[in-house]
Amino acid sequence: MGTWRGPADRWPEHSKQWFQDALAEARSAGWHFLDFSSHSFGLVACRVDLEDRCEFPIFSTGRAGEDAAQTLQKMVRRCPHRAPEAKPFGAAAHLGRAEDSLKKGQRLASAAEVCLAAQDASNHAQELLEQAMEVVEHAQRNFDEALEEERAASELLKTVDPDLAAMPTVAVVEGAAEHHRDATRSLRRVTKESPRKRAVGKALGELRAQIEALQRADL
Repeated sequence: MGTWRGPADRWPEHSKQWFQDALAEARSAGWHFLDFSSHSFGLVACRVDLEDRCEFPIFSTGRAGEDAAQTLQKMVRRCPHRAPEAKPFGAAAHLGRAEDSLKKGQRLASAAEVCLAAQDASNHAQELLEQAMEVVEHAQRNFDEALEEERAASELLKTVDPDLAAMPTVAVVEGAAEHHRDATRSLRRVTKESPRKRAVGKALGELRAQIEALQRADL
């Protein structure tokens, strides 16, 4: 058996909030608390000098439910042993309630800090989501442009001989270069100047520039 604690003494804290509130009310009403060292948390009683006093056992776990805490509060409020002149709130009782209110305020302040941190995290998450949406929209635009380019490429390939379109571009350019060399050799055998020869020579120059540009390209 433990030691009786009066309403002016400091009572141990219960792990259940509803029992903590009930204990605070009993303490404020002038009740006493008896420490237990077993599974029971303790015993509260309205008086320590009466055999038929009001008393209520409190358990640490298991049976320490909210209904039991409410039963204790009702017992405190209906206790018939309180002297008519006794005031439920003396100086010590006020101090005890101040301590309990302080703890509640501290819990609320801590909860508020957590809520603010959660709100900041939520706002940051919203910013990240908006940035992600912008990236997705940009990617979608690039994808649409790529599809359009692909369609344009398909349309261009339709203008080319299917056999040539099926060949590697490097091979097609090399074929054009080979034909350019053949045409150049043939034109050199023509000794007589004429408008036709000059037109072919000019076209060969343009073809050579076109082939060189293609050879410089990333094929």
